[in-house]
Amino acid sequence: MPKLKIEDLDQIVQKQKKAMSLRSGAGRVKITVHMGTCGISDGARKFMAELMSCIER
Repeated sequence: MPKLKIEDLDQIVQKQKKAMSLRSGAGRVKITVHMGTCGISDGARKFMAELMSCIER
Protein backbone atom coordinates (compact mmCIF):
# COMPACT_ATOMS: atom_id res chain seq x y z
CA MET A 1 0.00 0.00 0.00
CA PRO A 2 1.49 3.37 -1.00
CA LYS A 3 2.12 6.03 1.63
CA LEU A 4 -0.47 8.77 1.87
CA LYS A 5 0.47 12.36 1.17
CA ILE A 6 -1.06 15.43 2.79
CA GLU A 7 -3.00 16.07 -0.42
CA ASP A 8 -4.50 12.58 -0.25
CA LEU A 9 -5.60 13.16 3.34
CA ASP A 10 -7.17 16.49 2.38
CA GLN A 11 -9.19 14.75 -0.35
CA ILE A 12 -10.36 12.10 2.10
CA VAL A 13 -11.41 14.76 4.61
CA GLN A 14 -13.35 16.71 1.99
CA LYS A 15 -15.13 13.57 0.78
CA GLN A 16 -16.11 12.61 4.33
CA LYS A 17 -17.30 16.14 5.16
CA LYS A 18 -19.53 16.08 2.08
CA ALA A 19 -20.96 12.69 3.06
CA MET A 20 -21.57 13.83 6.65
CA SER A 21 -23.27 17.05 5.58
CA LEU A 22 -25.72 14.97 3.57
CA ARG A 23 -26.39 12.77 6.58
CA SER A 24 -26.74 15.59 9.10
CA GLY A 25 -29.89 16.98 7.52
CA ALA A 26 -28.51 20.22 6.10
CA GLY A 27 -31.13 20.12 3.33
CA ARG A 28 -34.88 20.68 3.42
CA VAL A 29 -35.92 17.03 3.54
CA LYS A 30 -34.83 14.47 6.09
CA ILE A 31 -35.12 10.76 5.28
CA THR A 32 -34.52 8.25 8.05
CA VAL A 33 -33.27 4.78 7.18
CA HIS A 34 -33.39 2.45 10.15
CA MET A 35 -30.02 0.73 10.33
CA GLY A 36 -30.63 -1.63 13.24
CA THR A 37 -30.06 -5.33 12.75
CA CYS A 38 -33.64 -5.84 11.58
CA GLY A 39 -33.37 -3.05 8.99
CA ILE A 40 -29.97 -4.17 7.75
CA SER A 41 -31.17 -7.75 7.33
CA ASP A 42 -34.07 -6.39 5.29
CA GLY A 43 -31.76 -4.46 2.91
CA ALA A 44 -31.38 -1.05 4.59
CA ARG A 45 -27.62 -0.90 3.97
CA LYS A 46 -28.05 -1.42 0.22
CA PHE A 47 -30.90 1.10 0.15
CA MET A 48 -28.84 3.67 2.08
CA ALA A 49 -25.90 3.31 -0.31
CA GLU A 50 -28.16 3.83 -3.33
CA LEU A 51 -29.93 6.77 -1.72
CA MET A 52 -26.63 8.49 -0.90
CA SER A 53 -25.43 7.88 -4.45
CA CYS A 54 -28.58 9.49 -5.89
CA ILE A 55 -28.33 12.49 -3.56
CA GLU A 56 -24.69 13.08 -4.51
CA ARG A 57 -25.59 13.12 -8.20
